[in-house]
Amino acid sequence: MTYLSFGVSGGATSAGTFALNKLLDARVTRARDILIEELKLGSKQSADIAPEDAAAVTMRYMRAAIEGTARLNLRLLAAVAAGQPASPSFYPDEFLAIADSLASLRREEVILLGVIQRQARKFDFKIPNDGNFWLACLAILHNEHGISRDDADGYAASCLRSGFVTNLGGLYGMGHAYMPSARMKSFDKIMDVEGVMQRHTRAEPSAGS
Repeated sequence: MTYLSFGVSGGATSAGTFALNKLLDARVTRARDILIEELKLGSKQSADIAPEDAAAVTMRYMRAAIEGTARLNLRLLAAVAAGQPASPSFYPDEFLAIADSLASLRREEVILLGVIQRQARKFDFKIPNDGNFWLACLAILHNEHGISRDDADGYAASCLRSGFVTNLGGLYGMGHAYMPSARMKSFDKIMDVEGVMQRHTRAEPSAGS
C-alpha cells in the first residue's frame, strides 16, 4: 500500500504556516488510518487495483480529509473505496462520481440513508409506490434515533442532492414520501451505510461526527 504514503508537511516559514501544516498533517494521518482499517475489511487487495486507479481514489479521499470532512464521512468514503463486497467494475470512476455526495452528508442524513437502505433490502429494492415504505422508515428513525417526522422529511429532502433518495410525491393525505433511488440500489452491495456507522461508533464512541 505504498500509495497511502500521503503527506502535506513542508517548510514552515511562520507560526501560522506551522499551525496549518500541523492541522493538515493530523487530518491526513487520521484519514489514512481510517482508510487502512476499511481496506483491511474490504475484499479488494492492493494487487487487484491498478496503481493509477488507486492513486486517483486515494487523492480524492485525501482531498476530502484535508478539506475537513467529518470522520464518519471519511469512513463512508473509505468503505466505498474498499468495495465491501467488491464490485469488479467499481474502481475508480464510480468512486470519484459519488465522493462529493458522500463527503457533504450530515450525520443525520447518513442515519436516514442507512435506514432507507436497510428497509429497501427487505424488499430486495422492489418497493410498492404507496408510501408505506416511507412510513416504516419514519417509525424506525423515531424509535431508534429520536428523529421526528418533520426532521426526517427535511433530512430526506436534503438527501435528494446525493442521488441516493427519490421523492414519491402526490400521495393523497400524506404529502411527500421518499424511497431509495436506482443509484442506491446500484451501490447497495458496495456501500453498507449502517455497517460503516457501527464501525465509526466503535472506533470513536465519544465522537459526534
